[in-house]
Amino acid sequence: MNYKDLEPYRDVLLLNADHNPISIIKWRRAVVLLLKERVKFISKRVVCLKNYVRIPFEKLLSVKPTKNLVKKFGNYQCAYCGIFENLTIDHVIPLSRGGPHTFDNLVPACRNCNEEKGNRTPEEWGKFPYRTHYKPKSKLEIILKKSNVDEWREYVYSWNFFFTYHLYSFQYFLL
Repeated sequence: MNYKDLEPYRDVLLLNADHNPISIIKWRRAVVLLLKERVKFISKRVVCLKNYVRIPFEKLLSVKPTKNLVKKFGNYQCAYCGIFENLTIDHVIPLSRGGPHTFDNLVPACRNCNEEKGNRTPEEWGKFPYRTHYKPKSKLEIILKKSNVDEWREYVYSWNFFFTYHLYSFQYFLL
């Protein structure tokens, strides 16, 4: 198998040498890595590094909330009234009240609900988000879980196992 077997203009899943996902790369980058013999071809949408690359655990944990990620986890729906239009991002506990800018405190909200809520907490406003907050483990987890690429799905389990195992190991190390 060679680079001609890659599906052109498609994203490719890059695996570490231990077959854990590292990132999603453009197909052109995959071709370059194949030509430099740094990766081996697994399937049309998956390549694997020949040498293991150590990735700092702290880097795996760092996922900063963005508008798009918050909306994606809210299924592009207002957390208060459920409509799908004119979405903004709402801090459940406002920043001015000491609320953090984290996934735990951010929900998608329509412009009307966000303006009506203003600088109040949900208790003061009388409406609560009907959706629980979710903090993704990594951007790669987001991509793999939401992807429609069947070839990538088998790596979602290995990613979750790898991440959970190392998370518990890391917490044990801190004790």
